[in-house]
Amino acid sequence: MLKKSLSVIVIVMAVMSFMILIGCNNSSENPSSPAQATSTPTTVVPVDSDGDGILDTEDNCPSAANADQADNDGDGKGNVCDNCSMVANSSQANADGDSIGDACDNCPNAANDDQTDADADGIGDICDNCTFDANPDQADADLDEVGDACDNCPTDPNIDQADADADGVGNACDNCAGTANSSQDDADFDMFGDLCDNCPNVSNADQEDTDSDGVGDFCDNCPNVANPAQADNDMDGIGDACETE
Repeated sequence: MLKKSLSVIVIVMAVMSFMILIGCNNSSENPSSPAQATSTPTTVVPVDSDGDGILDTEDNCPSAANADQADNDGDGKGNVCDNCSMVANSSQANADGDSIGDACDNCPNAANDDQTDADADGIGDICDNCTFDANPDQADADLDEVGDACDNCPTDPNIDQADADADGVGNACDNCAGTANSSQDDADFDMFGDLCDNCPNVSNADQEDTDSDGVGDFCDNCPNVANPAQADNDMDGIGDACETE
């Protein structure tokens, strides 16, 4: 009888130990954890900065009211905020910062909001090298900042455009800088125009005139005796003023 009771006790204790073991395992596998925080949904409020009825996310000019969303050049920028409303320029590049985009600015590197162009050549006055003479190519052969179309010496640098005799040919290239001769005729090709050359038919670049009679030594029939009239009655090539009988 005692043995039987002991057997029962052992079995009961074994069952209890097993139950305790199972309870521990369950406790470790499913530990109690604090309640998870619940997130509150964020509500996105639609924004219409310019109050034109078009949300900023859809507005082609979010900072300038334009309910009609007109965009003449189709570049995605509405006319009212496009710095080139008739020329597509989605980048809105504006190098000179004058409110006119580079794509349509007649002086993209010089600020000129008024876009004045006196000669209507497409180049604004403040950057046109010939403000009053149309020259869209802006050619300037002598690089003096005055365009060939209006330069009085297109192949000789003369930024001051000085023209002492007012013949339309600048001093820097005028073959008679003190005598008006717009034609620049030079029969003897000595770089002195006929109107101021003391020997217009004989090349004499030095213009030497020993007797100071206005006739150069090279063609003076009396080079050492002043005789501006060059009289030579016997037509022997020697002027009367210096001819001895």
